[in-house]
Amino acid sequence: MGIRDLGKFNLALLGKWRWNLFNHHGELWAQVLESKFGGWRNLDATRRSIRESLWWRDLGYACNLSEKGSWLKNGTKWKVGCGSKVLFWEDGWMEDGVSLKEKYPRLYQISQQQNRHIQQMGTITDTGWEWKLQWKRFFLEAEIDTAAKFMKHLHRLTIHVQQQDMCRWEGDSSDKYTMGSAYELLNRNFPLESLDEMFKALWEIKVPSKATIFAWILIRERLPTKSNLRRRNVETNDVTCAFCRSHDEDKAHLFFT
Repeated sequence: MGIRDLGKFNLALLGKWRWNLFNHHGELWAQVLESKFGGWRNLDATRRSIRESLWWRDLGYACNLSEKGSWLKNGTKWKVGCGSKVLFWEDGWMEDGVSLKEKYPRLYQISQQQNRHIQQMGTITDTGWEWKLQWKRFFLEAEIDTAAKFMKHLHRLTIHVQQQDMCRWEGDSSDKYTMGSAYELLNRNFPLESLDEMFKALWEIKVPSKATIFAWILIRERLPTKSNLRRRNVETNDVTCAFCRSHDEDKAHLFFT
């Protein structure tokens, strides 16, 4: 009937906050949020601080709601200019969107420049951009071919020092975030059909009814985990797991990891 899924539509609305925080970071409202919570970069953090507001924490959860990684990050691509905003190793700023940390894990481990922005990894000379990479030790024989491939890849790239870094939204031809395209991306990441098939199979399993009902409640995110209680505005002083004290107590962590 053309009625939208309100949950996904709400996620699309929340996603626009992160998009605007990056693209309008110089405006007063964005500066206030950056000074208070750390800005758009802090939304990607997996650990949430208990000092954050409920709205900011929910925004962080919404932006990273996917087993395959952040649905919002998957829909955006970097357009590198001067490299002042883009992390050299951690951000997926290459053509395929895969970070250098994932492509070259051994080189990342021996780099002295982890968590540095692209702009800090080189300098402009008379002949153009020149990389200034620093390593903790000399390359081992098994690493030489990988290092050569890595450097060859880097030298094909161009850094435009006079331009600003930008994010490109792949879901729309205008390269800008739109509600319609974000909603379609969420439909592809979280198809309703898969849940329908899951529930159909669940009710047919020959197990005690209480086990089936518990699994249904778990999948529907209705268990009173600390994360769910906080989301429903129930006061909780601590949302971390009671067993490990290092992750938030949500269904994925509590039952699977």
